[in-house]
Amino acid sequence: MTKHTMVTLRLHRSAVILIIVFALIFAILIFVAGYLSGGKRVAKPAAATAAAPQKHVALEARAVPAAQPTVTIRVGMFTTEAEAKALVQRLAAEKIAASIRPLPMDNGATLYLVMTGRYATREEAASAASKLAEELGVETAVMPIE
Repeated sequence: MTKHTMVTLRLHRSAVILIIVFALIFAILIFVAGYLSGGKRVAKPAAATAAAPQKHVALEARAVPAAQPTVTIRVGMFTTEAEAKALVQRLAAEKIAASIRPLPMDNGATLYLVMTGRYATREEAASAASKLAEELGVETAVMPIE
């Protein structure tokens, strides 16, 4: 007959504590890596456009599928909200819908951007911006809608 022997593995108390500590550290590292790789993937809502009818055909808002990036025209940039509102009123008198978008700066100041139109491509917006600059005598720039 063969004799069976049993092997018993015994760990010292400090070895058990070390294994538990390393397992906790490993779990925390996995959690942090998952959190960082997940990132913040929150969809930004599309900017609301005013419902007033527009005078210029080139400035009409175009229906754009949600998957395409859209751009708008900046027709003014001011350090006070009152100046921005004055331009919006001037554009409303010309039957051009415009909105104000505050832009906080690093130094604590806020710039107020006056935006109009919504276009599917930069080229389309640039064409409309040049026409608007000629007709109203304002400086324009094409910007993405955020």
